[in-house]
Formats: sequence, structure tokens, C-alpha cells
Amino acid sequence: EAATAAGAGDYAGAIQRYDDASRRLTGIAGRSEAVHARALADGETAIQAGASARAIEAFRLALAIRPGDTKAQHGLGRAERLDDVRAQLAEGEIQERAGKPEQARAAYATAVALDPEFALARAALARVEGRLAAQHFDGLMTRGLGQLEQSEWPGAQQSLGAALKLRPADRSAADGLARAKEVQQRDTLARLQSEGQGLESAERW
Repeated sequence: EAATAAGAGDYAGAIQRYDDASRRLTGIAGRSEAVHARALADGETAIQAGASARAIEAFRLALAIRPGDTKAQHGLGRAERLDDVRAQLAEGEIQERAGKPEQARAAYATAVALDPEFALARAALARVEGRLAAQHFDGLMTRGLGQLEQSEWPGAQQSLGAALKLRPADRSAADGLARAKEVQQRDTLARLQSEGQGLESAERW
């Protein structure tokens, strides 16, 4: 309209229209920043809710407003992998309910590898790894205490020492390890004393 007015010699009208267009453009630019920020936030919310289609739409809107924006590109990539992440989560839950924690951990680890920022995947992996660690600790303690009962001092020290590395503050592991070392040392001293006395009796100085 401004160009048409200028072509017709209506320079005052052309200036007025150019000013009007400039004001409108400024308003649109201001609104676009707010819409861009909201689109990024909506995309992240949709990802955490597991809504891949809504997340993709939001991040594409952000990219339409600001092409090449790294946050929007990153979010879009996450949104496009979201269905695969959720599939791995579902597989992990199935394996976990079936009492197969190793398989569950593998599925959850794959989900985290696909999207390290996905909170549900990180929480699920941490949960099953915690259970596996607890099972491993309990197994070491059971074996170590059993070895103590059987006077298998080196084996008891190895098992209880490994348990103590997993939980450095665990009193039962520390006490068991100390007992194994003490008894082995006492048995070693008794054996050496007996050998020494035998050698002395044989005058094998």
C-alpha cells in the first residue's frame, strides 16, 4: 500500500503506511519471542508427559520462528526419539515385574542413552541399579559370614572386603572383615609358634 501510494505521488500517505507497517512489525517481533519461549517450554512439558506428537509440533513452531535455534533443534531430536524411549521404558517395566532386574537395567540404560534428560528413564535406571547393588551386597555378606563360620579366613576377607567397598559405612561388613583378619592373624601366629616349638625340639636352630 505504501509503495502504491508513493507511485501515485501520495508521499504523505506512503510515509504513514510505512510507519504503520513498522509498528506492526515491531509488535510481531516482540510477540514472536514470547511465543518462541512458550513453544520451547511446551515442547519440554510434552516430552516429560510422553506426548511425542505435541512435543514435535511445539519444537517445530519454535524453529519456524527462529530457524537454526539449537535449543529447538535439540528438543525436536528428543521428541522424535521419544516413542523409542517410552518403548524401552515399557520393556524395562515388563522385565522388572517378571523379576529380571538385569534385563530391566539393560532396557532402562538404552532409554537413558536415547535421551539422558528424560527424568522417568533416569529414575527407573537408578531404581533398578539400586536394587541390584543391594542384592550384590547381601550376597557378598551372606557368603562372607558363611566363610567365617567355616573358618575360611582368606575367602571371608575377600567377600567382606568387597561388601565394604560397596558400602564403606556398613558396620556389619566392617566388623566381619575385622574379625576375619583378627582370627586369621591369631591362627597364623599359633601355627608359627607350633612350628617354632617343633623345630626347637628337633634342635633345628
